[in-house]
Amino acid sequence: MNLSSDLDRNRILRIREVCEIVGLSRPTIYRYMGMNPPHFPPGIKIGISAVGWRKGAVLDYLEQREAESKQAQGLH
Repeated sequence: MNLSSDLDRNRILRIREVCEIVGLSRPTIYRYMGMNPPHFPPGIKIGISAVGWRKGAVLDYLEQREAESKQAQGLH
């Protein structure tokens, strides 16, 4: 990885961007975060009532879900 891709992965996304990237609704994301164990990366408190997610964590979540889906289908 180079510096610009590292910076991009560390960028903080707000909930609207996260929803667009993962294709889940806001309530679903928060419900997944509340499961035990959590099924979505935890948010980072960035203000009094503001939460964000590192872009890298969101992308890693998608890659993990894709791998699990392929494994369940017997694909490698």
